[in-house]
Amino acid sequence: MKPFRSLRLRITLLCALLLTLCCAALAVTSNLSAIHLTDTIAAMAKAHRESRALRYGDFTDLLITNRQTVFQRAVEGERVIVAINAEDKPFHAHFNANCGRAVDLITGAPHDFGGGSELPPYSVAFWKCE
Repeated sequence: MKPFRSLRLRITLLCALLLTLCCAALAVTSNLSAIHLTDTIAAMAKAHRESRALRYGDFTDLLITNRQTVFQRAVEGERVIVAINAEDKPFHAHFNANCGRAVDLITGAPHDFGGGSELPPYSVAFWKCE
């Protein structure tokens, strides 16, 4: 049981680092205010706190490149896809989401997986599958 917790901790820390770097890069490149950056980080923390899948779910890679990653966390009854683009240009991600639509837990915006998913530069999305 101990190695599993260690792996979960490493994954959580890696995700937190990637998300923080993406937010910081977005703030620098977009000249966002510190308030907007703080609000974004708070929204991500709230989504993590309120999602069983993000806290306890298993981990499955859906897409990996040098500057983008898409993975899912799933527990019984809930599945969240996390998409990270750590590059200064948009990325069109094609992967099998196994669902047609989702809601972004950070922004509350609906998301349609049909035809792939457009990831803006230095962006993060937590899509809760319907």
